[in-house]
Amino acid sequence: MPKRAFHHFLLVFCHGCASYAPQPKTIPPPAQQKSSFNFQQISMGTLWNFKIIGPALSLASQQNMQEDIAQKLLQYDLCFSDWSEESELRRLEQNGLEKWSKSSALFEEGLSLAHAAYQQTQGYFDVTIGAVLWKERHRPIGMNHLEFSNRNGVRHFRFHTNPKRLSFGGLAKGMVLGDLANIILTYGDFLFMIDAGGGNLLVRNVQKTNLHFISQSSPLQNGRQHIFNPKNPKQALSKSARLVCQVETKQSAEILRYWGAFSDVYSKALIFNAQFELPQECRPINETEVAELTDFPMKP
Repeated sequence: MPKRAFHHFLLVFCHGCASYAPQPKTIPPPAQQKSSFNFQQISMGTLWNFKIIGPALSLASQQNMQEDIAQKLLQYDLCFSDWSEESELRRLEQNGLEKWSKSSALFEEGLSLAHAAYQQTQGYFDVTIGAVLWKERHRPIGMNHLEFSNRNGVRHFRFHTNPKRLSFGGLAKGMVLGDLANIILTYGDFLFMIDAGGGNLLVRNVQKTNLHFISQSSPLQNGRQHIFNPKNPKQALSKSARLVCQVETKQSAEILRYWGAFSDVYSKALIFNAQFELPQECRPINETEVAELTDFPMKP
């Protein structure tokens, strides 16, 4: 074959082979690292269980999150605890709740929510039941005795009749659940479940757009904590109620505190009044539905 013809053959041959040359492999991006961790805290006389899964988080960041959560729980303990002599609630009770008093912004918010709960439930949710729980009175006086006033430019409150003791219970636990959700989400786009002793839960599962505030009220919650009918404290109770309030994740801390509190309010109201009308965000659920809402993968 003449030299020129051979060169022409090579050019044609190589041009034809080019389409059969092995193509470079596409390397998939590395899988996103995730973290999964559980921890516990003790607050408000209750063991709190936390289960969290989501973006990879360093050990230092996990410890910072847990510390932020512990500080928030401590803030609520120091505000609403009805058994610690160091709490703001006990100090105000000892000063006399019939006197004009100034409180922290958090305590005032709790009072305002408790007053709204009393009105919305026709008196079936009443934090002045604390006087019955602590054997200070035979009957609660009712939150309709509460009054607010601006005195010298500062917000004050008093009761027209001294209720002697207040018990915020699940309302305060619901409030802090809203704050804890905000703390966790500042660290990343996490799924999580917070269980406050079985009576109050907050879940963000694979349906990330919503938070689920779950309240389970029963006559012998945790085996020792009775629920009294404020209108008849001697009434023996045999019913239980489970309820979920579904709220969009991207809400202000104040709104999340509201729905956390009222999930507890509504579940207790349902025990006493089956005809109680719920807002569209909330609905009664059964034990199976609770299990479904709280059952999501905890492994990264």
